[in-house]
Amino acid sequence: HDINQKMVGQLAAAQRRDDQSRCTILEAQAEALMLRRQLAKVTSGYLDKEATIERENRSLHARLQDAEAAVAALRMELKIALSQLKDLPQRDAARQQALL
Repeated sequence: HDINQKMVGQLAAAQRRDDQSRCTILEAQAEALMLRRQLAKVTSGYLDKEATIERENRSLHARLQDAEAAVAALRMELKIALSQLKDLPQRDAARQQALL
């Protein structure tokens, strides 16, 4: 009878340890799930920021190309204006010659 009671006690103790182990496993799994969710949020935020930066980069690149084109057009206008300024003395002299 004592042996049976001792075995029942050992079995109950083993069952409690098993229950505690299962509880520990479930807690660890819950924590792992929470960490995976946090990682997913961080990753999603990172990907959103990366996409935003990529869009801004493309926009800035397009604006830079527009600015470079505008500068090239202004340089061309400046060259034309400078060449007209160089021709002014000759045209002025020719006009005065015609008036005489």
